[in-house]
Amino acid sequence: MGRRRAAVMAVAMLLAAAMVVPLGGCGGDDGAESLFSYETDQPLDPEFAPAPAIGGEQVEKVAYAGASGIRVPGFLALPPGAEGAPCVIYLHGFGRSKDDATPYVEPLGRLGIGVLAIDAPFHGDRAARPRQFTDMLEDPQLFADVLRETVIDLRRGLDLLETRPECDPDRLGFIGFSFGALNGAMLAGSDGRVRSTVLLSAGADWQALLRRADRLYLSGKSARAARERGAEGLEPYAVDEWVGRVAPRALLLVSGRDDEVVPRASIEALHAAAGEGSTVVWYDGGHDPFAGPDRLRVGRLVEEFLKRTLVDV
Repeated sequence: MGRRRAAVMAVAMLLAAAMVVPLGGCGGDDGAESLFSYETDQPLDPEFAPAPAIGGEQVEKVAYAGASGIRVPGFLALPPGAEGAPCVIYLHGFGRSKDDATPYVEPLGRLGIGVLAIDAPFHGDRAARPRQFTDMLEDPQLFADVLRETVIDLRRGLDLLETRPECDPDRLGFIGFSFGALNGAMLAGSDGRVRSTVLLSAGADWQALLRRADRLYLSGKSARAARERGAEGLEPYAVDEWVGRVAPRALLLVSGRDDEVVPRASIEALHAAAGEGSTVVWYDGGHDPFAGPDRLRVGRLVEEFLKRTLVDV
């Protein structure tokens, strides 16, 4: 845990230096001091290793240097023979991992789209112990640091895709679910390289979302303390402000009418904040769009959106 805490302290120092929130970046870093800025000349030091194919798609294990040099594990799935193809990054929900992207690989591969999936801090292969991600709920500063680190890791993921000849740097996209969608709004709002964005089951109100997460993952004294501290320190990460900066690039917001995690008011606030270029879809079901009666329709809509905004351009 010592190395992890040292890394978090380093991120906190970077956060303290970031006094200006960006108005939206274009590829890499725009040179201005910003919340999600990073050293663009820091080596990615990528590592690739063969992995079992998924539905005929070629798969590699991936690791690269993310925020503060911490290694970011993931996998990269590419259609056989891909060259100059559209590619997307996928980020999982809270408490989950990059493996959640596996069902996307084959249907997107049929469209000729590559997929890079990574683990957020404290998740998947980046969790030093079971349920380590709950540390974020007990420590407001750590939660803010992790959000910033995650967005920078995603931006570094875009850097990685730009180095691969199989991916077209002008046709990069993002898909995120729940916690991953919240980070995706900040990624797309701060980095103009994201041409097309899909946000599944996202909301705009950190306080409401954290209260729900507290009930799901914490108990006793920790949960009470977390509820009392609210969403302090998260003002720079206001999802509704970041999502508004995605315009006029393509944005798909997919929400459940009976979402048991994200309050309806929070969902509607996010929809209202999205600007020109956004598409809103409601489905019948709860928080997981692929667990309810509308799962096939949702999958088809996501595929059609990405085909229109990344493939047929």
